Amino acid sequence: MSVLALWCGAFAPDAVDGLAGLVLRGHLGQWIGHSIVGVVVFSTPMGLLMTSLLRAAVGKRKNVVARWLRTIDAPDPRRGLDVASSCIGAVSHVVFDLVSHEGSHLLWPWSDDPPWLGEGWQATWFRVSVPGYHDYSIGPHFVMWLILSAGGAWMFVRFPPLSRGEGQRVDASRASDSESG
Repeated sequence: MSVLALWCGAFAPDAVDGLAGLVLRGHLGQWIGHSIVGVVVFSTPMGLLMTSLLRAAVGKRKNVVARWLRTIDAPDPRRGLDVASSCIGAVSHVVFDLVSHEGSHLLWPWSDDPPWLGEGWQATWFRVSVPGYHDYSIGPHFVMWLILSAGGAWMFVRFPPLSRGEGQRVDASRASDSESG
């Protein structure tokens, strides 16, 4: 797997929907990037574009983050690994959102999505006004979002990405030491 393409792919559904939502609908929110069609047609290519742009941006930089990204990134000239990683990242994002958001657009454009986890899962305890976004529903799905986000952050800190070629975990401070020394 390409860790960088996986991360960019995981961000891509929100990037696609942010751009498309603001340009075509005038507001943010889930839409085409969070559908099965959108993952294949829009989010995976967006993840690949972001991966390429990020690689180019960090290519010659010397700051700690750039050195760390170069340490964990393993670009494959055949691009197949990047395509698979970007797609897996986008799919994981959409699945995460399926259980942690009020609704989904998984079946767009064919039909409206059913309440996948039941009506109770989409219950609204209260709403929060967010600039540029429709009022955000707080309920069981939001609690799941908090739990999954905290778990993901803990796993990222506890099990950082492996350094390519070394088979051992690397953090940003060790990446900067190894490149400077």
